Amino acid sequence: MLRSARRIILTGIGASGLVAQNFAWKLMKIGFNAAAVRDMHALLATVQASSPDDLLLAISYTGVRRELNLAAD
Repeated sequence: MLRSARRIILTGIGASGLVAQNFAWKLMKIGFNAAAVRDMHALLATVQASSPDDLLLAISYTGVRRELNLAAD
């Protein structure tokens, strides 16, 4: 999945956002086109502009945050 993605978008809220940011940095360091989006308004705009070749990784401890689930749908 990661290798075939045109762009990797990582997101999370709170501490999960820090994990997403750190993982994005590591992916960029090894040559992937990755970005962390921690602002939910920016995330929704980013998801709307994404293509089927993009990959969204939403990191969440509980998986119940409405904002993340909305972006993932």
